[in-house]
Amino acid sequence: MSSTKILIADAQTLRREGIKAILLKREDLEIIGVAKNEQELSKQLQFEVPDVVVLSFQEDGNFDLEQIAQIKSNYPHIRLIILSSLLSNEKLMDVLAYEVDAFLLNECDEDEFLNAVKAVKKDEKFYCGHVMGALLHKVIRKDEVEEELLNSSTLSEREIEIIQLIADGFTTKDIAQQLYLSFHTVGTHRRNIFRKLNVRNSSELIIHSLRKGIITAKAN
Repeated sequence: MSSTKILIADAQTLRREGIKAILLKREDLEIIGVAKNEQELSKQLQFEVPDVVVLSFQEDGNFDLEQIAQIKSNYPHIRLIILSSLLSNEKLMDVLAYEVDAFLLNECDEDEFLNAVKAVKKDEKFYCGHVMGALLHKVIRKDEVEEELLNSSTLSEREIEIIQLIADGFTTKDIAQQLYLSFHTVGTHRRNIFRKLNVRNSSELIIHSLRKGIITAKAN
């Protein structure tokens, strides 16, 4: 069974040596090079293409987003493991947008790091707990936005008509007369509209509906 070739890209000597020490414990892993900056990394990749690059990400300085983008673009078959200090969710998502294969914080332990290497060898993704939390937050927020859009899209034509009349200043009694409906029926429609759009009163309803394009402002 052939060994997995690994290239380490890290600007900090102590951390670089620590990564090497962990990897050297495994007989199925082979360190083919070490890069302290972008120039060394570029030369190493031109000399021999590894199976895995372990890259210590820095927001400013060596090994930033540009380096990640270049590796994923020029060497799509390389598995890229990112190590990093704690990042904001926004910056974290910037890194993940490049479809890196694994992402761990520097605080992760040896077993978690080796599990990441094992995962990418099998073409699997691996993210530590903090990264998974950020991803979960994004998914939840995406679901909330989609639910809001879904609620807007499930309004019936009658409900949209009633929202427009409310925005035009009609009372519930006026709307009932205008649409030949009972007062009770219009009241039921209002409650359903408020529930679907998650608003509490007519003012919030009008502002929300105008902002989302559900209705149009009445011309003067």
